[in-house]
Amino acid sequence: MLAYVFWHERRADAEDAAYRSDAAEFHRRLTATGLPGFAGSRTFAIETLPWRDDRGALFEDWYLLSGSGELDRLDEIAVSGDRAAPHDRLASAVAWGAGGLYRLRAGAAHGDQTAAQWFVKPAGMRYADLAAILAAVVSPEHAVWQRQMVLGPAPEYCVAGPETVALPAEFAARTVRRRLVAAAEPPAPGAMTGPPTRS
Repeated sequence: MLAYVFWHERRADAEDAAYRSDAAEFHRRLTATGLPGFAGSRTFAIETLPWRDDRGALFEDWYLLSGSGELDRLDEIAVSGDRAAPHDRLASAVAWGAGGLYRLRAGAAHGDQTAAQWFVKPAGMRYADLAAILAAVVSPEHAVWQRQMVLGPAPEYCVAGPETVALPAEFAARTVRRRLVAAAEPPAPGAMTGPPTRS
């Protein structure tokens, strides 16, 4: 699974409640498209950026996709149809934005991920050794994400879950607390999406 991650700051003159409401509406409408390979999206309010000490009205969006082939289609549908209005309102209220692409390496992509630890693989450490270290400290309810092709300014790895884990000091992990603002997930295959009907 891949995640397109988008960091953004709300303009100081934009209303916070409207910004969050538009984010929630955008996620709902995006999920309602039934885009194949789209596994849901969410917006977090974050206290600081994963790569520098900015403070302000900062947000972090995660768009979950089964593979890179869905990126083009996501880009198209996000700004068309009934998604256009909430998207355009959000875009006009954004002071700046930056994106990144991450691959799920272990754990669960869904669930409580309000604690995020960002780090770079220590110099000289083999990826196999890093994977073994993470496997020993990360529970199944956490997600281990790895940046792809150096796309984006954030560090190479993110471990996200309901709480922080005991990463080695040499990782120099940066912890970012996140508060869920909006989220939407497609129904599971075969799940009922409405009231039962009589035949």
